[in-house]
Amino acid sequence: LDYHITSTFDVAAGARYSHNSQTFRQIGTGLDVSATIPQKSMKDNVVTYSGDARWHFTPESMVYARVAEGFVPGGPNDEGFTVPVPPTYGSSTTLNYEVGLKSSLLDNHLTVEVSAFEIDWRKIQLIATVGGYSSLANGGTAKSDGLEWNFSYVPVKGLTLDLNGAYTDARLTQDAPASVGGLSGDRLPITPLWQTS
Repeated sequence: LDYHITSTFDVAAGARYSHNSQTFRQIGTGLDVSATIPQKSMKDNVVTYSGDARWHFTPESMVYARVAEGFVPGGPNDEGFTVPVPPTYGSSTTLNYEVGLKSSLLDNHLTVEVSAFEIDWRKIQLIATVGGYSSLANGGTAKSDGLEWNFSYVPVKGLTLDLNGAYTDARLTQDAPASVGGLSGDRLPITPLWQTS
């Protein structure tokens, strides 16, 4: 739903219902093992929402604020037949906040997009190691906040120069299980502090 309060200011709200259903069965055979792990099933039903406000302070420039929920489904783990790997991992949810600016300048030759964000994770999914086997596990709470930017310039027709990047401070805010090994304040894996291209 999108409601225009004035010709330059509007607000919007949305919702999504998601259903996730998974069934998993694992069979292993070999010289030293022959086993079947019983069938596992997982189901999730979730409603997520979003809301935002936009103000076009000029025809070419806008500031906005947005809040939204996110959802990552859980699932089954490949189990080691002789190692007690958790059979499943739970779904993860996020609450995302964002404020930003989008503007077109210099007769549409320059585009500027800058935003600040904060993401609060609940039951974040992380890689765990149990007896040499890798699996996924839920790791409590985490937070990511930072800045993103994109500058695009068209000096002549047919040529576009882009500069974009991000600063992301992503960290655990709760100790993770021993199989993961992370402590509150540790940086999240595979999340660079700075990136640019």
